[in-house]
Amino acid sequence: MTRAPSQHLLARRLKLSGATVSRALANHPALSAETRARVQALAAELGYRGTAGRSVRRTADAPALKIGVLLGEPLVAADHLALPRILEGIRARALETGQENLRLSTLSTTLSARQFELEKARYESGLSTFRAVQQSQDDLDLARLAELQARISLRVAQANLDRLEGTALTRYRLTLFP
Repeated sequence: MTRAPSQHLLARRLKLSGATVSRALANHPALSAETRARVQALAAELGYRGTAGRSVRRTADAPALKIGVLLGEPLVAADHLALPRILEGIRARALETGQENLRLSTLSTTLSARQFELEKARYESGLSTFRAVQQSQDDLDLARLAELQARISLRVAQANLDRLEGTALTRYRLTLFP
C-alpha cells in the first residue's frame, strides 16, 4: 500500500521549502502565480488531498458563523422541559467548537515557534537564508494572531450565550441595584 502524498513530498519534488508548498496550497497571495500553479499542478497530479483541518479552516476576515434556532409554541407542557436541554446542547457544542479552535490555534503557535527556532539554527549553521528565517517569523506572528483571535472569539461567544440565556449576571456574580 502506498502512502498518500504529503506536503513534504511535494516540497522535495519541486525543490521548495515546506512553508512555500503550504502557502501555495492555501493560495497565499504572497507567492507568485507561477509557484502556486506549479505546486497545485503537482498536488493534483499526485492526488494530494490535504488535511481535514485545512478544508474547514476559516480565514480571520471571514464573517462570524451564525446559528439560528426556531422554536414554535409548545404543543404540550412536556415541550417546556425539552427547550432547556436543546439550548444547553447548542451552548455546549458552540463552546466545544470554540475550545477546539483555541486548542488548534495554540498548537499551531507552538509548532510555528518550533519551526522558527529550527530555521534560526539552520541559518546560524549556514544551511538557510535570512529570507527563510523572516518567513518563519511571519508564520509565527500569524499563528500568534490567530491564537489571540481564537481566544477573543471564545470569550465573545461565551458572553453572547450568557447574555442570550440571561445568565451573564449570575456567571460573573454581578448584582444590579435599583
